[in-house]
Amino acid sequence: MIEKMPAVSLYYGVESFLMEEACNQLRSQVPEEERDWNLLILDLDDIPLEQVIQEAETPSFFGGKRLILAKNAAFFTTAKPKREQNHNIDALLAYLLRPSEGTALVFTVVNEKLDKRKKLVKQMEKVASITKFDMLKGQALLKWVENRFRCYEVKIKREVCIHFIQVVGNDLRLLDQECRKLANYVGEKGTVTEEIIAQLIPRTLESNVFQLTEKLAEKKIADVWQIWEDLLTQKEEPIRILALMTRQFRILYQTKVLSARGMGASEIAKMLGVHPYPIKLAVSHSSAFSEKQLKKCLAMAITADQDIKSGKIEKVQAVEQIFMEIHRITA
Repeated sequence: MIEKMPAVSLYYGVESFLMEEACNQLRSQVPEEERDWNLLILDLDDIPLEQVIQEAETPSFFGGKRLILAKNAAFFTTAKPKREQNHNIDALLAYLLRPSEGTALVFTVVNEKLDKRKKLVKQMEKVASITKFDMLKGQALLKWVENRFRCYEVKIKREVCIHFIQVVGNDLRLLDQECRKLANYVGEKGTVTEEIIAQLIPRTLESNVFQLTEKLAEKKIADVWQIWEDLLTQKEEPIRILALMTRQFRILYQTKVLSARGMGASEIAKMLGVHPYPIKLAVSHSSAFSEKQLKKCLAMAITADQDIKSGKIEKVQAVEQIFMEIHRITA
């Protein structure tokens, strides 16, 4: 309830979608009939901080607690605002000493870190409520997506949900959009399957590279070339593809080494900071290679990146040489 909210709050972090949802949740708690006078949304890229403080000090004309959402509060961080504003930080410092009890003032800024050297941030840490919205990953991301499907009243098995995340990526806004698309397709109480996902959702670059390395492991070189040609047709950057391949080879190599030491998929996943399901796939795919071969694959990818950046080789040629060499050593 807005009535029980702290006088001053700060929302920050890189996960803007979660932040927006939190703000929308606050807005929904202001009674609809009061929103004309008890809800105010301000953009600090457009107005000075002093105006926000003046609004916060203005009591509600018709009773109830006012909610003020002040976006783009870059002055809490080291970031520069989109448009220069003459923000009076001293006005906010003074307000923090005696905030209005009739106002819930919430600042938001999309930034990974606060600048804790600033006097303002130090004072906020003492008197305000501060919430960080981190990017979700691993188990937290999986639970969020599963809950999203439940909210849309559709069914999905856990392994299918993990596959869905691999296809879409970890952008929550896009994940939510694709969840809704699938929910609309299968209908209430319907079931989402991998076949439906393949039918409705385009693969991301990350999922295509995962599939590419999968085909390399399966020695299906024709499929490798087809995926590669498709990626080039889609104007995907070869250096980005190489970087994702390098990451995948590193996971395969680490999984191979740790599996040989008797570690299970869950234990490996925890050590590498990756969800257990992709590690289970990595255990399967890495069985197509020896430890020595995977080490060489990783070394080739790293060397290719260095050679491209130093101008020794053209980027498309560098990646294609890796495909040919991997096919040769695993044939």
